[in-house]
Amino acid sequence: MFDEIIETWYLSAVPIAIYSIICWVNAAKIRRVFEETGRAIRFDRDLQLVREAINFNMMWAVITGASYVLYFFAMAYQLAASDVAAYVAGFHLMAVALVTYIGGSKSKKLEAELKNMQVQSADPKLQSTYDRWIRQWGEARLRLSDE
Repeated sequence: MFDEIIETWYLSAVPIAIYSIICWVNAAKIRRVFEETGRAIRFDRDLQLVREAINFNMMWAVITGASYVLYFFAMAYQLAASDVAAYVAGFHLMAVALVTYIGGSKSKKLEAELKNMQVQSADPKLQSTYDRWIRQWGEARLRLSDE
């Protein structure tokens, strides 16, 4: 039983590795914003750092979602072709789901902090732009728009 799971390690290890790398890069981008801004938006440059982090996060969400759909179909194909037993496919799906849940939970905390940054500027344009971007972040988009 466990031999089959070990023999098919790549069915979950590859997606987990890819997801982990993307999750790490996303977290690094958000942490960079915090480090370079002191967790407050004071200048246009600070706002641009926030934009880069949000755009990466939005693209990451689309790529992750698409890859899970492909992964599910690949596992279904493996099952249909009788290349793996149902419990092996189930194990790999659960492993990927568990890592996704853990990584997603950690990412959500950083995202919440990014969504609640303070704008400390006399320029009202910075606050309105930040607020617009935060609203857009909650929409189904590939990236922020300048509208």
